[in-house]
Formats: sequence, C-alpha cells, structure tokens
Amino acid sequence: MKIGIQVIRSRDERAIDLAKRADEAEFDGLWLAGGGDNYIKAALMLVATKHITVGTSITPALLASPSFHANIAMYLQEISNGRFVLGFGSQTKGQLRGALGIEVPKIAKQAKEIIEITRGIMAGGPFEYDGEFHHRHGFARRTRPGIPAAPIYHSGVGPINLRNAGEYTDGFLAHPIFTQKYYEDVVWPEIDKGLQRAGKTRADFDMVAMPMTLVVENEEERPALLSSAKRNLGFYFTTRAYGTFMDMNGWTKEREAIWEVSARAGGNPAKFDWQALEDCVTDDMVEKVCLFGTAEENIARARKRYAGLADTLDFYPMHDGSHSAEEAGDHEFEVIGRFIKAFKGFNKA
Repeated sequence: MKIGIQVIRSRDERAIDLAKRADEAEFDGLWLAGGGDNYIKAALMLVATKHITVGTSITPALLASPSFHANIAMYLQEISNGRFVLGFGSQTKGQLRGALGIEVPKIAKQAKEIIEITRGIMAGGPFEYDGEFHHRHGFARRTRPGIPAAPIYHSGVGPINLRNAGEYTDGFLAHPIFTQKYYEDVVWPEIDKGLQRAGKTRADFDMVAMPMTLVVENEEERPALLSSAKRNLGFYFTTRAYGTFMDMNGWTKEREAIWEVSARAGGNPAKFDWQALEDCVTDDMVEKVCLFGTAEENIARARKRYAGLADTLDFYPMHDGSHSAEEAGDHEFEVIGRFIKAFKGFNKA
C-alpha cells in the first residue's frame, strides 16, 4: 500500500520543507488541497523534490477550461519527468456559485466532459469532442517524447461522481469522512459499475483513501488531541450534503445536534460554539472515520481498515476549526511532521 500526505494550510518555506522531508522519508505521494493556486504549489513541490509524486486534491474542474488544465498538467509532467497527478473535483452548487457568481447546471455532467476533453488534449493528435456543454475540434499536443500524459483522478461523495471516476479516470480521491462501511456499501460498488462500463478492473485503478489522522506522542496530550479531532469532524458534518452519509452510518441523532449548533450560528464558523460542536461527536464517530492514536495504534488500524479497500493512503491532517489562520498553519506543520516520523517505512514493511 502506497502512502502520502495531504497538505492544506502550510505555505511557502514550511510547505517546501514538508515536501522535502516526505521525499527523503520515501513517502509515495504529496497531495495539495486548494483551488487554482494548487497548480502553483505543485510546481514548487515538484522542483523541490526528486522522487515523490505530487497531485492536486483537488483542482476544481469547472473553474477553468480543459485547455488550461491540460496545458498546466503537461507542463508539470515535463518539469518533473512524469511525477504529477491531476486530481479533479466537481464541487457543490454553493461552492461554484461563490467562486463563479453564477448558477451551474448539471455539475457532474460538466465535470465529466472537462475530464474527457482534458485527457483528449493530453493524448495528442487530432481530437474531436461534442458534448452537451463543451465542444472541441482540432489538434491536441502532447508532452515531449518519453513523458506520459498526467494521470487523472476524480473525487466526490455521491453515486454519479463515483461511477464517473471508475469509467473516465485513473483513480479516486476519497473524502476524509468516508468510513469502512461507506467504502464497502457505496464507494466500491458504484466505482465498479464505472470500471465495467469502460472495460477496466480494479487493477487498472488507484483508490486513494484520505483518513483524517492525528498521531499521539504521549498520553498526557491524548485528551486535548481527541477534542481537536471531534471539533474537526463536527465541522465537516455541518455540511448538509453529508446528511445521507451520516444517516447511513447510524448517526442521525448526532447529525441533528450538529446541524442545530450550526443553525444557532447562522452557519458561520466564526460564531460556532465549538465546545457544543465537540460535544455532539462521539468516540465511535472518531473511531470509524479517523486514524487517532499512537503511531503503533494508527499503523495497526490503517492496515486492518484499508486492507482490500485502498491502494494508497493519503494522511489528512486534522485541524481544529476554532484556530486562527496562523494557528492552523502552525498546527498542520506539526501534525504532518508527526505523520512523516510515524509512518516512515510503512509502505516497505
């Protein structure tokens, strides 16, 4: 099983330092959250490293044209000798409304078309495409000889994006909230449908699990870190799009309590009662979603939970939403440093 780390808030020299340390520790991948700026961050990481794969997790597909995505991806492949992965996400209606200022119809369908065109452009040669939203006619170009087109991965929570990932892409970037039950009952069955449509098997596909992770280095800090984990998880579950997921996992009572905390704050995280939000999240929820514990506990839990379900583990740094931006960056830098120390050699054992 390959391993990687997800970098969200670390910027500038600290992000470069994390990339170098992960590269030296023989991690397989470094994944970058964000919007369009993660292309810039990817370039910096690829130049600073020698072996590690760098991927976007995710680039919002609908925020730019397929030509833009393809040209950037090909450039990043060229400067890194093939170490870039283009990870797409479709995003929600609200996210796109905020970013673009317009209502976007059939988001999943548009993302699928962008994925298909982006892949076609990177393949080179004559390329014709007529979709419902996107049309392209003419020649594409490829990277220099010997450099393959960038692999394309997709993300999502619902069945449409899961099926599209299996059919049209090379891998899936799982959501940090996914439980073992959700992988078994929803994620893989839907991806398998897409793989079958494309005549592919699971051997042709990379499932990237993204467990929320915190490493406990001494027992005295365990209670405080558990509180941080619960706040992180509670913040994610204020998103109403995840309601069906929570109900499926048997967390309806907890969902209602979390949404009540959010409603009292008008949905504004700056006004959340973070202690009340933490109190809504049970130890069982942390156990089923997160990797939380000592290095030894997390390694054992990861091997047991993801055996047969994931090809790659992308450790996601949990953060307390009540932190300021500066505090969040400091916290993530420390958390990822613990990942690198704890999981060095995990994929060699």
